[in-house]
Amino acid sequence: MGASLYAQTGAGEALLPEESFYTHLNGSLFLPGEYLHYKLYGLSANDKSFDALSKIAYVELLNDKAESVYKKTIYLSENTGYSDFFIPTTLASGNYKFIAYSSFMLNNKEQQFFEQDIFIINPYTSNQKDIWKDSLTVNLDDPTANPSLNSSKIELTKNSFSKREKVRGIARLPAGNYSVSVRILDSIPSPKLTSLEDYVQIFLSSPESLKLTALEHTPESRGKILKGQLASTTNDLQSKNIALSIPVLSDREETGEEFYLSFATTDKTGKFILNINEAFSGNDGFIQVLDSNQDFNIKIDSFPVFEKTALSFSDFGITGGMENTILKRSIHNQIENSFFIKKPDTLLLPIRKNIFDWDAKETFVLDDYKRFKSVRETFIEVVTYARLSRENESYQIHVFGYPPYEEFWGEALLIVDGIPILDVGRFVDSYSSDKIEKIKVIREKKFLGGRFYKGVVLIETFDLDFAKNQAADYVKNIKINSGNITRSYFKQTYNKESRLPDYRTQLLWDPNLKLDFDNSFDFYTSDVKGKFEISIQGFTKEGEAVSLYKTFMVD
Repeated sequence: MGASLYAQTGAGEALLPEESFYTHLNGSLFLPGEYLHYKLYGLSANDKSFDALSKIAYVELLNDKAESVYKKTIYLSENTGYSDFFIPTTLASGNYKFIAYSSFMLNNKEQQFFEQDIFIINPYTSNQKDIWKDSLTVNLDDPTANPSLNSSKIELTKNSFSKREKVRGIARLPAGNYSVSVRILDSIPSPKLTSLEDYVQIFLSSPESLKLTALEHTPESRGKILKGQLASTTNDLQSKNIALSIPVLSDREETGEEFYLSFATTDKTGKFILNINEAFSGNDGFIQVLDSNQDFNIKIDSFPVFEKTALSFSDFGITGGMENTILKRSIHNQIENSFFIKKPDTLLLPIRKNIFDWDAKETFVLDDYKRFKSVRETFIEVVTYARLSRENESYQIHVFGYPPYEEFWGEALLIVDGIPILDVGRFVDSYSSDKIEKIKVIREKKFLGGRFYKGVVLIETFDLDFAKNQAADYVKNIKINSGNITRSYFKQTYNKESRLPDYRTQLLWDPNLKLDFDNSFDFYTSDVKGKFEISIQGFTKEGEAVSLYKTFMVD
């Protein structure tokens, strides 16, 4: 047996490793129409490693009233995760705070979360009073001026480039996990970005372990944890089976995405814990009690929050002399966004697999057969391995088993678009068979949600909308903070002449920097002149933190 994650210190006490999440951001000053890109790196203080216990992290953007204007769940792979936030025109000008944390970190009230000041200027609103200054003391930091962040490890062929010219860089780095941002250095004063090297030093000066007598927030080491409790005035609460469904919200044929289905069993007080171990594209979940008596109330625990009143916000602002700079940048953003269809990112939707993917199935695509008006007739005439029975106005569904159980006996589980159906009769009598695309039959016995089923019948509709439009009243719709849908980011090239305008101020963002055999990487400049900065953050395979910077000019 492997060593426990929890070091025991005494009766009822445990030492748990402190963790945190450094976040590499592409900038600290943004206008509407721009993307805030970020990549998280997990840290563990216990063994000074690049290996956090949690596999789920959360990021938020807070306004100066500590109100969340953006929140995202980040599923970590190899201890990292990335996403982005498109700055909308609805955000007011002001000073914001970007934070990253895990639910486990909420056990320590003094835990230092990753935080980064962000300055947003929204020129589309007339109210700029919160950031307007009569004068400013301008102190623009040049990151390459700090010898500890030496730029000699990034080599460029020259220090000045023309518009739309290819830039080839060489990063003198060992194998590791890195991200790179190439972005214009703002002439408007903005918050200084924290380097990974600096953050690691701050983090490692904190206590290595957290002593706990009671673990209030469990580490999400296997996926997102959803807690809840049943209430009922007439029913026993113990050993009730709970089903959580997250249906498909996009074209299954294009994305390969499947519905997600998870089960849990309640304790004697009605409490339950569901584990969601995959990312998903939507925010809708559907939860129900798999019990014939539906006199239950399902309450989902709210996500724990940390004390935000202690946060200190910066006070960056603008003056009248910056008006032309802001206007020019805003126009460039509008032009870039108008040509987005010509420069698209590629969504990398999660290929989510459901719990039945490895089961043998008998599949009936209904358009391959004569169509029948009712669901009941369809089962009689088409679906040869499943049968409906009716007794006292109540339907059951049965599956023809494999030898030596070649008969229709016992109860099977009916699932429509990922939603388990308890009232089979209601579905059979009221649902139109014309909406059904295919029916799949699993003839094996399955143990699901604390009970055995003699097979499973999976129905897929054309529109995948059963959960939204047809689910029974006792199926509760809940909102779940969705996981990160990653992208393959657009990379501009100029292998041939292009008449499209190019006003990119973000020349490159690659959260998974793959260096060529000679440690090289490349990108193209745009039509924007100015001073640009290359920022590379990450860890070597040996766990050494890396923060590299290099500046160059575009004339």
